[in-house]
Amino acid sequence: MDTTGKGLTGQELIAYAKVCQTNTRLTLGPTVWGAIVRRMSGPGYGQLSANKMVEDLYRDVPTMTKGRSDLERALRQAIGALNRAVEGPVEARKAIPPIVARSAPNTSRSTDAPELAGVVAEYAAVSDQAIKYAQSAMVETCMAPETQVLYAGSQGLRESVPKAGYSRFGDGVIRGDVRAYMQLDNAWQINRDMYEGVAFVPVMTDVTEPQSTVVKGGLFRRDKTVTTNVPRDPIPVMIKGPNGEEPAVRVGYAFDPHGHSISRADLPDHRDYSNRGGTSLTLEMVLPESVANDLKGAIVARPEFARTFAERFVLKRGGLDPASWSGEGKAVALKPPWSKVPPEQRIDLVTATGDGPLQVRPLPEIANRTTKGQSVEELTKMVDHYDVSGTLPEMADRRTDELTELVKRYTVSGKLFDPGAGTPAPGGANSAKPDHRQHPRKSPTDNGKTYG
Repeated sequence: MDTTGKGLTGQELIAYAKVCQTNTRLTLGPTVWGAIVRRMSGPGYGQLSANKMVEDLYRDVPTMTKGRSDLERALRQAIGALNRAVEGPVEARKAIPPIVARSAPNTSRSTDAPELAGVVAEYAAVSDQAIKYAQSAMVETCMAPETQVLYAGSQGLRESVPKAGYSRFGDGVIRGDVRAYMQLDNAWQINRDMYEGVAFVPVMTDVTEPQSTVVKGGLFRRDKTVTTNVPRDPIPVMIKGPNGEEPAVRVGYAFDPHGHSISRADLPDHRDYSNRGGTSLTLEMVLPESVANDLKGAIVARPEFARTFAERFVLKRGGLDPASWSGEGKAVALKPPWSKVPPEQRIDLVTATGDGPLQVRPLPEIANRTTKGQSVEELTKMVDHYDVSGTLPEMADRRTDELTELVKRYTVSGKLFDPGAGTPAPGGANSAKPDHRQHPRKSPTDNGKTYG
């Protein structure tokens, strides 16, 4: 009897957790999932339903962590994934070995499909969390005058940008406020060869401490005490996060901040509404430290996710008109030509510790973009349409062979986005482009941008 539509049993949920434990594609490692599996396999859990197991796991988190806040956060994320499996038993059951699963007379189904589902589910949760907690949301790119975006105080209603050219927008920006500026420009300047980058920089504030000094009086004068404010080491700015008050981290993404696509033949052309090349896109926000760490971990594991998150952020917190982003019915698309970027062109990661100096390092190459088609765009679409029940609409009603073919488009040598795959685009890094692509060099002060 096929019972795929029924809820998971407790044993099926344990089997699902074991699959997650051995799945190296998830950002939560085997240590976290191992702790979950051991607890579920211990006394008091064996005869519980899947729903009750999830409830008891949440209850037992404090005893499992012994005061470690980092472990507690990771465990709650893992339990949240189990809860989504309970709410979406059809997709969850596909990950369970046929001996354990109560369903599926066809035992030849692909195990790649549920692993992809797990990746999408986990990344959707990371993306949604960052978009929810983001403060001071700001986006900057070159736009036509009729472009519709969100501003602070617009109450969810889009407004036209003040004038054509480079303009900053988002629900953290007041329309027309010339004082609004991107505070991560120095992160993109640290490497003048940077073509694409992400930054995670702590938000610090200067503090002073009153210090009293006794000044001796003269023969007929009394001693007096003088109090001055003495500078101390900067301290983190605290904001509200999932774990209460947390240090703030400024997070950003930049695409072609130096206009390299003008002079390099191996980079795709990205033109603005006036047909000028070298269009850049930058965005930034302030996140609680725990949320920023989750986002950084996801991007380090799969650099493609930086683009997936940037797109969701621009559309959701920037409020950019989707037609302007995709180019539907427009002369140009504001969306960067990510699928045409050579796979050997790396994304730089900029970080800092406290108020220390900025440090930059390249992330692994992004594969499976040029020859395989739209892997990044399809992952973005799947993450964006992942619903709260844990079901992937694109995958729910497909046969096993169709699921397998879908996953193959994301899989190279058995790994999602294998860093060793991809086909380099023709032309070297310093190859010159035809003269018709050139336009006046950008100023070192204003980067050649006209701001709205």
